[in-house]
Amino acid sequence: LVQNADDAGATVVKVCLDERSHGTETLAYERLAQFQGPSLLVYNDSTFRESDFTSISSIGDSVKREQIGKTGRFGVGFNSVYHLTDVPSFVSGRHVVFFDPHATFLPNVSSSNPGKRVDFVKNDVLAKNFDQFAPFLAFGCDARAEFRGTTFRFPLRTKAQASSSKLSKASYAKDDVRKLLNDFKTEATLDMLFLKNVAAIEISEWRVGDDAPTTLSVSKIQSPSAALVSARGAFARASAAHAEKGALARIEPETASRFDVTFESSEGDAKGTENAVKRRAFVVAQALGSRALHALVTTGREKFGMRLVPWAAVAAELDAANGADSESSCLAEASREPSGRAFCFLPLPVRTGLPVHVNAFFELSSNRRDVWHGEDASGGGRERGAWNATVLKHAVAPAYVALLHAAKVSSLGPSRLDSYYALFPGVEETQLVPEPWSVILPPLYASLAVEPCVEATDPAFSGSDGSCDTRKWIAPNAGVFPDVSTEALRASFAPGGDLARAFAARGEWVIHGVPSGIAQAFLTHAPGLVRVATPRLAREAARSAPRKTKISDARLALATLAYCLSDVDFDSGDAGFAASELRDAPLLPLADGTLGSFRFGDSLREKDILFVPSDEAEARLLTGTGLGGNVRGEKNAERKALARLVDRSAFAANDALPLYDRVLAFARGAAGLNSNVRPVDAEGLACLLPDLLPDAWGVAVADANGGSRVVGCGVDVNWFPLITDEKRKTEAAVHDVEEAIDLRNRDSDGPNERDDHPTHDALTELWRLFVTLSPSTLAPFEG
Repeated sequence: LVQNADDAGATVVKVCLDERSHGTETLAYERLAQFQGPSLLVYNDSTFRESDFTSISSIGDSVKREQIGKTGRFGVGFNSVYHLTDVPSFVSGRHVVFFDPHATFLPNVSSSNPGKRVDFVKNDVLAKNFDQFAPFLAFGCDARAEFRGTTFRFPLRTKAQASSSKLSKASYAKDDVRKLLNDFKTEATLDMLFLKNVAAIEISEWRVGDDAPTTLSVSKIQSPSAALVSARGAFARASAAHAEKGALARIEPETASRFDVTFESSEGDAKGTENAVKRRAFVVAQALGSRALHALVTTGREKFGMRLVPWAAVAAELDAANGADSESSCLAEASREPSGRAFCFLPLPVRTGLPVHVNAFFELSSNRRDVWHGEDASGGGRERGAWNATVLKHAVAPAYVALLHAAKVSSLGPSRLDSYYALFPGVEETQLVPEPWSVILPPLYASLAVEPCVEATDPAFSGSDGSCDTRKWIAPNAGVFPDVSTEALRASFAPGGDLARAFAARGEWVIHGVPSGIAQAFLTHAPGLVRVATPRLAREAARSAPRKTKISDARLALATLAYCLSDVDFDSGDAGFAASELRDAPLLPLADGTLGSFRFGDSLREKDILFVPSDEAEARLLTGTGLGGNVRGEKNAERKALARLVDRSAFAANDALPLYDRVLAFARGAAGLNSNVRPVDAEGLACLLPDLLPDAWGVAVADANGGSRVVGCGVDVNWFPLITDEKRKTEAAVHDVEEAIDLRNRDSDGPNERDDHPTHDALTELWRLFVTLSPSTLAPFEG
């Protein structure tokens, strides 16, 4: 009845349980005396047209199947009232109409013409038959002047009438109807959600002895603006445009594609006193399907004899209405649906498993309780199922995308991200989306992948300490979802976390604040369109960096190294896997402040070799300034030894020595044998000596490859060790104070001191290292 009113252009529907019994003395039709008792009255503010009289007279059929802009098309709307009564009637315009499907209670009727229509304006019916027409004196009807509205009257079927009824054996007492109205009251808001015109539903009781009904509840749209009225009526305009233009039709105006709507509901007590107002707010997006539906529209007209419209709308309920107080907010939260409902303009008894309500021009089962779906149907059922599936993919999915955009921009905002992301479907394991609704997930997530629907950190504004975290909306395919597989990784990828900053430093937009299930939903339903951070992805990003990458933040470099090594098992014996995963990735912090790359193969050059000192003392000796080669010199201006040594001090300074030990284990293990990462053994130290000792102690000679290498000069050399400050203090202790002060204040090295020569301590430690690495012979270091 509400849908019929909506199709007729009504804006108000009133439903009243009329408990009164009316007189039987002055009836036009004596056999209707038994129907003068309690009834259900349903009023709307539209007036019947001649086509409406024709449609309502056709039991089990609907002339609206081919009418543009009509949503009722299943032939069950008005006929459902025969569950309640045997003799329905209504008043509209200048006529009162009685129906008698039994052809028993009205004179001169038949099964082909089972009713009477009386023009009460032309005939003074109240003067002759007041009791017959008195039940219609309600909602502004006086049964004399033309009535600008429509009121249906359904006398409640008594037990005696049910026993002989050929329509239904169900009887209804007043309490039965009260329960029915109470159930209807809870659905009233959702009933209006996707309608075109109806904006208010009122429920009342007309008690015996009262002059007027007592209002029990009112549900209505809060302050319906002209723009909202236009947006709600977009289906009728789109239907007309689709009938004329086919696949070229569009929603006009474009602003009607989405709207916000707030419903107010209030209840009265037995005395009609109104209680607190409850509010429910929704954001709605509407769409007209693409060309993919055009062929099915033609098929539907040819095979089903109806005009199919590729229309869809999706609605999300907000936590609370804008401007609602805290009490109203709580009420709005409590009234949210546990999961989305399916609609064919009115709600169906179907849960979709989606977090939103879905409305479309669906093909429904004959009892209007489910949508056709499944490929196991035959004939028309299969084709109806194909229509519904295509509507879901090509109309509902685009509307869903538009809804999320609308919710993000205007309704929820950045401060309500949890509520916004809760609108994404199929996120939680408990959020199973059954057929046929699951067919929208692939096209939905494929579309969302290229829409700015997630927040990410702008790498251009990611400060070294994470303090300049600036977020922007981006398309998921333009960023990377964080790895949240462990709590430690979740924290590291959070804004300001080490890995978040490391990825940002490489130009990546790291997506933040998105529930982990959303990333998985993208991967499941739109594979290949989005990325989730993984160690492999981090390695690939590292490979794209310049060959000699300067370290701007050692902590981030170490976080990246740890992450890139996290899925490589050095102990598995699969050296090939390690080689394929780490090859050419500049990840190792070197003592010269750059990142060194992993390299593998039999053709490694000597200059490619990177050395990992075994302990702190060895690292301090080889990377410190004591040997001179790490200070300055004609050959050592670039401090070549530092460029070949992994910087243990960087690991120590950032509490990452366990990671250093892992790198050292790699260098010593089977995986490192075929790599350029080596421990400092005798052969390795021999390779480093030319870069650690003074230039004058060596000479360049040609090598077998046409290049050159440095070897010992073969003669005695001068050694001018730099005297350390500690040694100066010791020597000054045996001289007078003035000489000690003079030594400490000298601006240059002494005549027999060279800062590119090893100190006494450094040369001593180097000699000890010779013995440690090659205890029985110095042969590896000769030459």
